[in-house]
Amino acid sequence: MASKNENPSLDISRVLIELRNAFLAELPARLETIESLILELNRTPYFSENYETLFRHVHSLKGSAGTHGLHIVTTVCHALEDEIVTVEGNQAMVTGDLVSAWLGYIDLLRSTIEDFHAGREDFSAVEVSLADLGSCTSLDAAAVGAVFESADELTLFQDGEVVYEVWVRPVLPGRTCES
Repeated sequence: MASKNENPSLDISRVLIELRNAFLAELPARLETIESLILELNRTPYFSENYETLFRHVHSLKGSAGTHGLHIVTTVCHALEDEIVTVEGNQAMVTGDLVSAWLGYIDLLRSTIEDFHAGREDFSAVEVSLADLGSCTSLDAAAVGAVFESADELTLFQDGEVVYEVWVRPVLPGRTCES
């Protein structure tokens, strides 16, 4: 039982800070795992299992970051998760460009960790980088037989049949993924 001079809310705050710091300390290892899963996705006969494992790891990281109040990490993970979902387990859609784009999210998360450790609380640069990554949709629409139904919807066809519909973010005119 707490004495009259102790403030229990300070103890809880201290515990929450320690839990957040522990999460930040384990985050690089979790990112290494996700990076390895991305890199190995097409290099193994177990694509479906690796795809599901990759999705679960990113989804878990997104939720854990939110629990610890690291909302920018949650935001980046959510964007990566959205990109992973667009593949829908279709191995043919996982190109080298797509892998590079997904690794861009991992690099952004690593940069964010550095920001946290440096005590920075302004993540506007991360948000700009995230917007740039999001505008560089790595699906090669022509290669997979895509038709834009509207400014926001992409329909994928295979052998004349609709195989997937997805909402997309249009790239701004004159903008490339390199700019």
